[in-house]
Amino acid sequence: MLSSMKGLFFIKKTEINKENKARILTRVTIDGLNAQFNTKYKVVSTKWDTANTKGKGRLNQAQETNGLFENIPDILIKYYWEILNTENLLLQRK
Repeated sequence: MLSSMKGLFFIKKTEINKENKARILTRVTIDGLNAQFNTKYKVVSTKWDTANTKGKGRLNQAQETNGLFENIPDILIKYYWEILNTENLLLQRK
């Protein structure tokens, strides 16, 4: 069973608050099916690098934000492989 998985971060530009901050969301795609969730973090919309899906700049806030999100792809991949392995074990038992 071949599967593909991608994950990315993006900001919700349509919901910018009075402080010019937008929510950071994560989108996970597995075999063409999308799911997205709110990371519960916000960033100043002009300080978000859309192409690289991370905070811009060398300020503490940008580095702190990027550091928080560094581990999320690894965690998602870990759970993805756990699900695949569990699914394979269940199929083998049938």
